[in-house]
Formats: sequence, C-alpha cells, structure tokens
Amino acid sequence: MEKRDVVKKIVDGFYQSSIDKNLLKAHEEDFKFLMWILLNNSDLLEKLNSPLIDQVTKTKLIDNIFGTMFTSNFIAFLKYLIKKDCFSEIRYASTYFTNLANYYTNTLIGEVFTPFKIDQKRLRTIEELFEKRLKAHVQLNERIDKSLIGGIRVQLEGKVYEYSMSSKLDGVKNSLISNIKEG
Repeated sequence: MEKRDVVKKIVDGFYQSSIDKNLLKAHEEDFKFLMWILLNNSDLLEKLNSPLIDQVTKTKLIDNIFGTMFTSNFIAFLKYLIKKDCFSEIRYASTYFTNLANYYTNTLIGEVFTPFKIDQKRLRTIEELFEKRLKAHVQLNERIDKSLIGGIRVQLEGKVYEYSMSSKLDGVKNSLISNIKEG
C-alpha cells in the first residue's frame, strides 16, 4: 500500500473521531497552526522526516515541542503518523482533513481577486452574497491582481465568477474579432 493511501486511511479515522468527540473545529485549528509552524521551521520538518532519527526520538520531539500547543487527540494523531513512518505526508494529511471538514460543514473556500486591498467589511459582504447564491458557508482569501481594471474575480470550487472591467473588455474584443472574421 502506498504511503499516501495509508495516510488517507489514518486521516479518515481521525476525522471521524473528531466528529464523534466534537473536536472538528479544534483539529482544523491544530492543523492550521501546525502547518504554519512547519512552514516557518523547515529544520524541524526535516528532523521529523529524517530516516536517521528513530521513532522514539521523534515522538519525544512531538511531546516536547507540541505537547501543550495542541489537543491530546491531535498529538496522538501526529505520533501515529510517525509510528507508521508517514509524517512526510503531513501536508497531504492537513489538506485532506481540511477538505473533509469543509464538506462536513458545507464550507466553500475560495479566493477573491481585486485590483487593490479591500476592507474586512467589504470582503464579508462578498462572502455573504456568495453564501446566498450557493447556499453554503463561504470563506474567501483576498489576492491582489493589478491586471484587473476594476471589479473583482472570485474563484470557488474550481469555478470562476468574473465581475471585472477586464472581462467585459475581453468580451467586447472577442466580439469584434468574431465580427471581423465573419464580415
């Protein structure tokens, strides 16, 4: 069995346990914080993935560094990944768990592209509009795209919603080109 398949089964069990124990939100936060820590401490990730460091030492590292930062269930999950020699797939585990949790909570995660920074109130208004339209909880991350002349572009669940002058101008341009070719 491939390592990723093993991790998927482990995460499936952890996810179900999170629901059963009403810890889904806490474990989502645990994953976010862990990924931030690992992103900013690449040598820690190297140690936890190193074949030169034994499981006992890695487990002690988990206890010493993360023991009070995360729920005990999350610590047990991390130790189990180490025991199964699967910690190298922690990014996949985090993404997979988050996707399962988002599905369970009917949450859509996406991005809103704007030509300039918008305030939190406007961002929340855009999220609320999409929540009504899609009948789901929507969380948007803002991205600056200076190529947008005006308006916004939203990407959710693989779909793109264009509300920008750039897209309207592209439409006019394509229409003109089409008319020239036909005429």
